[in-house]
Amino acid sequence: MPKSTLRFLVITYLFVAAVLGASLGYAGAAGALGRSMSGPFLALFIFAVCFALALLWAWLGAILYVFYDSRARGMDVTLWVLVVAFVPYLIGFVIYFVTRKPLLQSCRACGKDAPREAVHCPHCGAPLKRTCPSCKATAEPEFGFCAACGANLNP
Repeated sequence: MPKSTLRFLVITYLFVAAVLGASLGYAGAAGALGRSMSGPFLALFIFAVCFALALLWAWLGAILYVFYDSRARGMDVTLWVLVVAFVPYLIGFVIYFVTRKPLLQSCRACGKDAPREAVHCPHCGAPLKRTCPSCKATAEPEFGFCAACGANLNP
């Protein structure tokens, strides 16, 4: 787990603890001032605070997920984080999942990222996939046999 994610979880935990402590303190202060904040009202108040915090945590978690995932897929990180952050009801999160690109693969020759569907590296031109000698279909470099015709790729 990246340090920034761990830091996010710790800060979230501390924030939740502070808000719950403040809500219980508010309920106690309201009782001391003569306002009744006990029984079902106190339980409802604490439930509402916890529910709001859970929604906030889900929203921030979605933003963090999109940040790391879009960076790994070579997409515009700023655009997608803003879409997820400001389109309401997590609809931006759903839009991200529908339109996201496939994961990138690393070139074995130069080490730079290339799209999964690329046959040759766009940076150095090295082959990223092999071609079957029998049917000319593309195959992953680690395959021993062609997935299309079953021919042996390692003569």
